Amino acid sequence: MRNKATGEILVKIVLCLLLSSIAGLALLVLVYLLPVKGMESHVLESIEIFYTEGVYPQVVSGYKGSQLDNETDAIMILKAIYPGKEEGVFEKALSIPSVAITGEFSGCRSLVAYLWEGVQTDGVSEYGRYWHGYLVILKPLLILFNYADIRYLNMFAQFFLLAYVLVLMIERGMKKYLISLLTAIMIVNPVATAMSMQFSSVYYVSLLSCIFLLKKKAWLEKDDKRYYYFFFIIGIATSYFDFLTYPTASLTMPLVLVLLMERLNLKEAVKRVIILSLFWGTGYIGMWMMKWVIYYIVLHYNIFAEISARVQVHTGEVVVSGEELNTFEVAIKNLKVFARSPYLMLGTAIVVYFLVKERKNIKKACKNVLYLIPFFMIAVIPIIWLMLTKNHAGWLYWYTSRGLMGMVFSLISSVIYITEYGKE
Repeated sequence: MRNKATGEILVKIVLCLLLSSIAGLALLVLVYLLPVKGMESHVLESIEIFYTEGVYPQVVSGYKGSQLDNETDAIMILKAIYPGKEEGVFEKALSIPSVAITGEFSGCRSLVAYLWEGVQTDGVSEYGRYWHGYLVILKPLLILFNYADIRYLNMFAQFFLLAYVLVLMIERGMKKYLISLLTAIMIVNPVATAMSMQFSSVYYVSLLSCIFLLKKKAWLEKDDKRYYYFFFIIGIATSYFDFLTYPTASLTMPLVLVLLMERLNLKEAVKRVIILSLFWGTGYIGMWMMKWVIYYIVLHYNIFAEISARVQVHTGEVVVSGEELNTFEVAIKNLKVFARSPYLMLGTAIVVYFLVKERKNIKKACKNVLYLIPFFMIAVIPIIWLMLTKNHAGWLYWYTSRGLMGMVFSLISSVIYITEYGKE
């Protein structure tokens, strides 16, 4: 029976991957049929943002956690407004081209030169190893709105989604855990996620996943396999929409909620963390690999050699300002983003709050200390990711560090959890 159930799960996840990749490609093909003239005019309306703010502006000077990624946003926009007609629509949907200017290596600068200064483009830049699913949303938005509008729409959407998560948690009797969620949100910095499209994809996937879990708890608990498939789909969605920012947040945030809602025994909790992480990882990697396979089949281009080279770059040695960093130092570099007075004051305030608020339950909590294990397992996932992608995380630590929001959510929630357990 167990082999039969395993076989059934394997068949379903393979079918899900096939259908997801076909649907993902179909959506990209559809948006590539949209005219780009209207998009160009709307981008031009707010092009001064890229000119005046520059590549990596900081909302609060000196705080890397507030740094925006206008460079990648510009690349995303260049791909959204690509006017090429020689390529077929399937080729564009797979290779994700954008105009290029010889000698110009900055996407931000290229966008300004192309649209505002009228510099003649003389090449095409392709980025086929990612799905670029964000284009399914970005291209239609640019027909209606300019970049400044999109920033505000991002702010509104993210605010209301977060508020809805908070409301649902209160309705579920999880009011005590609001402090851990809101502290995690401080790590991701909602101002920066609203101002940078690059940071938004994983944030949306994380929030929407949490909403689904909180809304459909009873339905999910009827069959464990529903949890498996749900986390598998989260992995697929992350792979499709994300431009390699802080993907583990879409795993760790809902995974903490699962532990908080289910209140499993220790063995089952550990098992749950392992299995759901594996399903998420299978969806994430599987969806990415499906893009490469489709790319090869349709365009007859061996993208696997390029991918192999990029993997070696992202996981290879890190040399920043002439200094070589090891994997441990890369993790520390990401953690240091939050080694600033406001974050330290927030952390101190939380510790003092728990020491005062839960002082009567400390002895009971100590008896349940083993229940910290599954939460600690979740907390190390972002660290492991940073170490695996050490070159990427070493150079772009100012945004890969956002993945630590899952670690913060898990660690603070774990302390509350064992005090709650102690009251039973």
